[in-house]
Amino acid sequence: MVLAPSFNPGMRYNRMRWHKQIIIVALLGAAAGASGCGPPVNEVPLPAALLGRWTTTSPGYADRFFELSASNIVLGTGARTAERYRITRVLQAQDDEGVLYTVEYTDSLRTDYAMSFYFDAGRGSLRFKNQLQMTWQKAAS
Repeated sequence: MVLAPSFNPGMRYNRMRWHKQIIIVALLGAAAGASGCGPPVNEVPLPAALLGRWTTTSPGYADRFFELSASNIVLGTGARTAERYRITRVLQAQDDEGVLYTVEYTDSLRTDYAMSFYFDAGRGSLRFKNQLQMTWQKAAS
């Protein structure tokens, strides 16, 4: 029995193995590249410019506020109600929208929360990452 010159079982195996190796290397490279993507994130103390009470005139939020201190965040959920949380970490990153701060905080039951916002130092305002259309201003002290 004579095999056609193009048929070589060993060659087929080597070619398949070579393709698998290429795919594995490409996937590993993509995973390594993805892990390094995005802006660098730094843990920072809460900047003094962010300390204080923040309010907005946006409809539905006019009676809401939040207040930042070096160690706590108070969320005003209505005219007479507010909840206090302990800040556990503040992260800062730069992206296309500006300087992004993420304030991580916890309640008395140790449930963890986080809020992310962009701070515009020139305007003295901030916008939550998930509500860019709404601007918050620092209340006069």
